[in-house]
Amino acid sequence: MVVEPESLCWVTGRMVKARDGVTWAEEFARLPALEAVVRDDGTGLGRGVKLERARRRAGGLPDLDDTLDVFHTLREGGRALRKTWAAATRALGRGDAAQKGFDARARQGQSRQGHGAPLNRLWRQAQRLWDQAEAAEMAWKQARSAFELFTPRAVSTTGLRPRRSSRRRCRTWVARRGPRPAGCCSAARASRPWIRCKNG
Repeated sequence: MVVEPESLCWVTGRMVKARDGVTWAEEFARLPALEAVVRDDGTGLGRGVKLERARRRAGGLPDLDDTLDVFHTLREGGRALRKTWAAATRALGRGDAAQKGFDARARQGQSRQGHGAPLNRLWRQAQRLWDQAEAAEMAWKQARSAFELFTPRAVSTTGLRPRRSSRRRCRTWVARRGPRPAGCCSAARASRPWIRCKNG
């Protein structure tokens, strides 16, 4: 199935015996005005793009811009952010519950001695996880902008075409400054969802 991504117009789609590279190359050859492909990382589709690009080079035709979609990366990033916030919210709930118990002891005239240190540890942990979640959210917002299909470039004022984002540009951005705020990925539990996002 071939869909134009801006309008979501279905360009072509049919049942075939195989979704291999040759079949995709034949489909691309039926679209001579095709300038760019945004696709998933399927092996047949990837091979088809390579074959079409080779055909175009051999025929002296303009090359085809090949970009991977970022659906899975964005989905994993959103999932990782939700898990990060959920851990922070649970820690805050534990601190709040401990604080209520601590305050109840005082109201009932019981000694609070020995209960303050564990309570303070819970609040420090909650604060640390909350700060990590806020930092992760800010970093993820920045990372999402690296995955936009077109990067903003003053289109309205200069009349320039927006620059198409590339896989190399996205990988470089994530490798250098991806969603890994200080302390967020130091613990294995915190980092696991973000590693899945980075590998997506």
